[in-house]
Amino acid sequence: SEQMYDYDRFRTVGHAAETSSELLADILARDEIPTIISKELISAALEHWQHLHPDQQAKDSETCYGIIEKLGPITRQDLAARCARDPADWLHSLMEQNRIQFTERGWIHTRMSYSSDDKKELVRRYLRIRGPQTVAQLTAELDMEQSELRAILSTLLEEKEIARGLFVIGETEEQWCDRDNLSFLYRQAIAARRRAHEPGDRATFMKFQMLWHHIARPHRSMLEVIRQYAGLSFPLAFFERDILPNRTVADAHDLVAQLADLVAEGEIAPIADKTEGGRFHVRFNPRGQEHLFHAKEELDERAAELGTDAQAVYQFLKENGASLYHDIRDGTGLQSIQVDESLTLLCRRGLLSCDHLPSFYAILQNDPALTSAEPWHEQIKQPWSPSRWRREPALRHAIKSRLRARQGRWFLTSSYAVMGRALQPEKRAETHARLLLQRYGIVVKEFYRHEQGLAPWYAIFQALKRMEWSGEIRRGYFITGFSGVQFASHEALQVLEQQSSQPSGLHATCLLSAIDPALPFGGQLAWGLVSNDGAIAVVRSSANHIFLNDGKPLAYLENWGARLRLVSHSDAHKLADLPELLKRWLRQPEPLRPRKKLELVNIDGRPAAQHDLASLFSEHGFEKDGDRLVLWPSNLSKLN
Repeated sequence: SEQMYDYDRFRTVGHAAETSSELLADILARDEIPTIISKELISAALEHWQHLHPDQQAKDSETCYGIIEKLGPITRQDLAARCARDPADWLHSLMEQNRIQFTERGWIHTRMSYSSDDKKELVRRYLRIRGPQTVAQLTAELDMEQSELRAILSTLLEEKEIARGLFVIGETEEQWCDRDNLSFLYRQAIAARRRAHEPGDRATFMKFQMLWHHIARPHRSMLEVIRQYAGLSFPLAFFERDILPNRTVADAHDLVAQLADLVAEGEIAPIADKTEGGRFHVRFNPRGQEHLFHAKEELDERAAELGTDAQAVYQFLKENGASLYHDIRDGTGLQSIQVDESLTLLCRRGLLSCDHLPSFYAILQNDPALTSAEPWHEQIKQPWSPSRWRREPALRHAIKSRLRARQGRWFLTSSYAVMGRALQPEKRAETHARLLLQRYGIVVKEFYRHEQGLAPWYAIFQALKRMEWSGEIRRGYFITGFSGVQFASHEALQVLEQQSSQPSGLHATCLLSAIDPALPFGGQLAWGLVSNDGAIAVVRSSANHIFLNDGKPLAYLENWGARLRLVSHSDAHKLADLPELLKRWLRQPEPLRPRKKLELVNIDGRPAAQHDLASLFSEHGFEKDGDRLVLWPSNLSKLN
């Protein structure tokens, strides 16, 4: 990848890829061309245009003639400075061939007249061998009136021989430049930007992740978290249990209430997605952004495949808009069990949402197979003996869920409030590219593989290239070990440079799920976790977690802490905060609580109660239960 960028340093305009030429042509056609050219690049280019660089100097008579043709009229002294040796014999030979002549202004070639009256040609030739020039500079060098000069520049601009704009970094006065020269400078500027940053190592990247994902620097509001992860699907309750607590400073119960309020107010919409494994995940989209992930036509095709009851509910909501549960039942003439099953089917296909989050979760988890054998009203009328109630907990849970699902208004995700205004495919790909930059800061293809519902990578890659050539983002090799094609926003590079230059750490601990977007590893990106016994095989699962201190992974926990593997450089002192972080799982509101109690079965393959770390967990309320360490909710208040 480094050699790939080195190639840009030496290639000429004619050797550029066709795609880059198209991007550059689009940029030069704009009214405002990005300001990315440095004065150092112009100085280096002048040596080539003026044939002052050793590689550009004349080494024979033909090259000498080319310099005279390009730069003439040129004095003897100036010509000698552009030749590898004394050009006297070359000049004599060219004069005998009647190809050049010497005038009072210097050497010229005989095929062109240098009349002072042809001022347009003078301006054209002057700009062809120089970089961006202001009107003041051109007036002084060419000895012309500004009004006359501006008229000539306007003509050349209309003929697309030159370009106008603020091209040079640090300059505030409008400049004019030959288009070919500007193209050359622009390409060199892009290449220089790609080489501007030294790649950071994995440790630097992890510190960057803690900051960029607002784990070490929490968001001020929940909406900021939702915007950063818009369109990213998570298992049910994962967003409330794992994402929000690590990125905000509010209490877990307050976070659940705030999220429910935002859903009720219509600011965000919960939408279900079916994963490749057949499970249902949920994503939270800001109002009017569903068009970024699904087209309305796609949702209509899904609706056409529905059964009779679901079609009736779908058509009712399409005609009447957001509706209460009882209105849907009465308006369609269906029984409650039929309405429940239809709502479940619509939600699971991503066609339906609700402004009451508990109802949405309840209907999404509804299992019609448990009660479909007999009508809903018959189930309610049956006498429920305690013995039967104990034997059928799944049935009892299903009925409770159905009763909870009767609140809120149900609405189609194809509605304008959820869908928003449709985008053209190219604009949609650009929006996805910006979404990835907002989400990750630094974008590589490996991160894209963890996403769902986005445009093909090729379309996003083309959008990222256009943004790079427009000066909005950078392309380079920012992190070692990742793909050589990396794109980064300017803000992300500032954070990365800050972490590269700071010797001090973040001094923050956290417990992140293996599917947390702040840990975009897996697949082609190795986790790089090594214990004393060898590499740790990390499985991307919501029940598996990584404990980090100062951005460094110190432990890997499987199945909600049942199995614990220590990274080789961890010790008891660095793990001091781990027990308290584990307690957060039990402090969650009951619907989000992953376990009724926490059990540490083994640590590094040894029974947890016999491990050296057993005393650390015991000090924080864990009790020995045979070879296990168990934390009961009643022990949550125990401190060191």
